[in-house]
Amino acid sequence: MRSIGDAFCTIGTRLLIVRCNSAHLPRLYSEVTDQRLNPIGKIVDIFGNIESPYSTIVCNDKCRIHTGEKLYMKFEGRKDARSRKSKNAAIRKGSA
Repeated sequence: MRSIGDAFCTIGTRLLIVRCNSAHLPRLYSEVTDQRLNPIGKIVDIFGNIESPYSTIVCNDKCRIHTGEKLYMKFEGRKDARSRKSKNAAIRKGSA
């Protein structure tokens, strides 16, 4: 699990704006949870300055997150890096 930032404000009933950590930008369409691992919604947009980016989250239900609450996403490692290594190893074995 990796922190994406703090809740900044809500817009309407289902949109949530989060102030992100610029060192660890989240991926688009990642699932977002609160600290109790309850699903909140998905990231649909990242905008703002490079030093202080914001993200827009569409909540699954009515948004019940308070301003300043930390939000998290599940950290998924890169799967394509492993497949790339295996493809390169197969190429090397075939040419040797």
